[in-house]
Amino acid sequence: MFQQIFHFFQKRQTITLSSEALDRLEQESQKRGIKLHLEVKILRETGGRGQIQVGFTKEEDLSKYHPIFGHLISDEDFQSLAGGEITYSKEEGRYQYYPNVDLEWEDTPRELIKRIKANRSFTKQNQVWTSEMGTKFEPIQYILKKKEIISCYAKGNKLQIEFLNFPIPESLMEDISESILIYFAYLYPHLCESSHNRQ
Repeated sequence: MFQQIFHFFQKRQTITLSSEALDRLEQESQKRGIKLHLEVKILRETGGRGQIQVGFTKEEDLSKYHPIFGHLISDEDFQSLAGGEITYSKEEGRYQYYPNVDLEWEDTPRELIKRIKANRSFTKQNQVWTSEMGTKFEPIQYILKKKEIISCYAKGNKLQIEFLNFPIPESLMEDISESILIYFAYLYPHLCESSHNRQ
């Protein structure tokens, strides 16, 4: 049975703060003379692509801090970022986010269908796309536009792809994996959002 695993980053269970991120927080706390926390938000463009915004806060109401993360963040943004790592780049002078994505390719009983299992969720409910349907999320649209692909089906953390011909080139699988990594890295919403299913 064919199985290929693409490990882009180490799998994690919560949002991790790197030593650089913690050092920068401590520096700012010392500079202001008060204990600070981070405030983390995801800002989204019209097409769904997101970017992380990290700032400092002196919020005194401890109940407002996330019970797992220990900093200010909404439950929705925490779920989107959980499993990744926030670090700080001195060169760029800003906080950065790394998604820590694992993808595992699996065979199915039908040789023209492959299943990709991720350590992230694609959907909250079942969803099917064909090349004719499309989607507004560019990384997934890129996959659907490939002439070798007939359709995609997503459920939870699994994405199933039906191909036109067998054998399936490894280069094509790597290209698809890269597109999925981009989808997660740019923090697109879940694929099941009905407003984004069609062009």
